[in-house]
Amino acid sequence: MASVQELSAIKGSKVLMVGVGGIVCVLLKTLAFSGFQDIHIWFVDAWWLLFDLRA
Repeated sequence: MASVQELSAIKGSKVLMVGVGGIVCVLLKTLAFSGFQDIHIWFVDAWWLLFDLRA
């Protein structure tokens, strides 16, 4: 069991997740349920969506 000080440190931490596919999605859920509140996601797996491939 985490101490009050450790839980406070977890809540005050910032997390950057790069991509959310596959195993990272499971890790993101685990971080959220562990108490991390400031989680940012950088989804770069779909970079090709920025381009119009029909042209």
